[in-house]
Amino acid sequence: MATIEVRSEEDIIRLGTDYALRILEIQKQIAEAQADIKVIKTDAKLDGVPVGLVNKALARIKKELTQSEADKFEEEAWYEAMMENTDIADKLAEINNI
Repeated sequence: MATIEVRSEEDIIRLGTDYALRILEIQKQIAEAQADIKVIKTDAKLDGVPVGLVNKALARIKKELTQSEADKFEEEAWYEAMMENTDIADKLAEINNI
């Protein structure tokens, strides 16, 4: 059975601060990467790249590579059921005409 180590309030504050600083450093790195991505997207758009379509293709590839066969089958079954439902088709047509 695991034992729980009793820590002083000072230790807990230090550990909490260390944790917060590690998380904040990663969040900073994420923000910097997002800024870099934004610049790359802008440059690509200026070069005539259909950025939206390329991103959709990448997302689809990523999904295909990570989705299980069972999930693919279930998703396809739901897709077919929704496509065959005239109420859903009518509602989507209404939305697209707004």
